[in-house]
Amino acid sequence: MKRFAIRFNAPVVLSFAIISLLVLVLDSVTGGASTARLFCVYRAPLTDPLTYVRFFTHVLGHSGYSHYMGNMLLLLLVGPGLEEKYGSRNLLLTIVITAFATGLVQFLLFPHSALLGASGVVFMMIVLSSFTEMKKGGIPLTMLLVVEAIEQGQLHLEDRVTCSAYAASMGGSQVFLAEGEQMSVHDLLKSVAVASGNDAAVALAEQIAGSESAFVEKMNRRAQELGMKDTHFCNCNGLPAEGHVTSAYDIALMSRQLLQYDLIRDYVGIWMDSIREGPFQLANTNKLIYYYDGATGLKTGSTDAAGYCISASAQREGMELIAVVLGALLLAGLYTLFGDTVLPTVTQRVEDMFNYAG
Repeated sequence: MKRFAIRFNAPVVLSFAIISLLVLVLDSVTGGASTARLFCVYRAPLTDPLTYVRFFTHVLGHSGYSHYMGNMLLLLLVGPGLEEKYGSRNLLLTIVITAFATGLVQFLLFPHSALLGASGVVFMMIVLSSFTEMKKGGIPLTMLLVVEAIEQGQLHLEDRVTCSAYAASMGGSQVFLAEGEQMSVHDLLKSVAVASGNDAAVALAEQIAGSESAFVEKMNRRAQELGMKDTHFCNCNGLPAEGHVTSAYDIALMSRQLLQYDLIRDYVGIWMDSIREGPFQLANTNKLIYYYDGATGLKTGSTDAAGYCISASAQREGMELIAVVLGALLLAGLYTLFGDTVLPTVTQRVEDMFNYAG
C-alpha cells in the first residue's frame, strides 16, 4: 500500500486557526461559559490563577463565527508567508508576546470591558509583513503560453513533468517541488493558477521551452504580439528582477487573451483544491472567487516593489469584465474605531470597478 506523508508549510498558523475554531465550538456547547472563563481577558482578582492564563488565551476566543471568519481569512492569507520567512518557532513566540501585550493593556487600561479574538495577532502579522519581502509572482502570461501549448498539442494535461534542481530552488510562494519529483501538467497548472506556485511555473516553462530563459524569450515575443508596449519579462513567475516591468493596461490585454480559452477557467475559478492526490492543500489567493457574485478569476500577485496586485474577472449581465489593480498598500483595509476603512483593499477596489461597470 502506498503511503502518503502529509506536509504543512505553516503548522503554527494552521494550528492556531483549528484551535480557535474548537474554542468557538466549545463556546456554543457551554453557552458562552468556557469563553467567559478561559478565553477573554478582563479586570479580575490577581489572586485568581486564571487571570494570568487569560492574558494569553484570549486571542483564541471569538464572539461568533463571523468574528472568527474575519480574523482567520486575514490570518491564513498573511500568516503562512511569515511562518515560511521567520520559522514556526519565532512566529509562535511573536504570537505569545502579542497575546500577553494586548491582554495586559486590556487589563490595565480598560477595567469595564473584556477583550477576545485574534485581531491583535492579525494586526501584528500585517505590520510584520510590511517589513517582509512577500514573493508571490504574477504569472498570467506564463499561464497563457501553457494553455496555448496545450491547445496546439505541444503539451497535454496528463503529461508528467520532472522537476529540475533549478525549479525546486524557487523561493516565495511555492508547492515545494523536490528535484526529480514528477507531477502532471494538470497539477502544475493548478498550482500556478490557484497558489501562485513559483516552482511549478518554472517546471512548466522548462517543459515547454527547455529552459526558463528560452521560455522568457517566448513570453516577450508573445507580449509584443498582444500589443503590450510597456511590458518586459525577465522571468516566468513575476519575482522581482531588474527590468521586469508591466502596466495595468498590458495585464488587462493578456488577461483578455487568456480568457479566450475555456480551459483556463477550470483553473482560475478554483477556490480550494489539492495536489499529490490529496495531502497538499491549495487555497486561492483571489478571495473574490469565494464571495463575489459572478467572479470567474483571475490572478493575484505581490512583491515589495509592486505591492499587492490583482487581475480579476467577472461576468455581469452577459458582459465579461476585467479589472486590474497594481500597487495596493499592505495596510489597506484596516478599520478605524468608527468602523470606516482607512484605505480600500485591493479586492474592494476591484469590487468598486465591477459594481460601477455592471
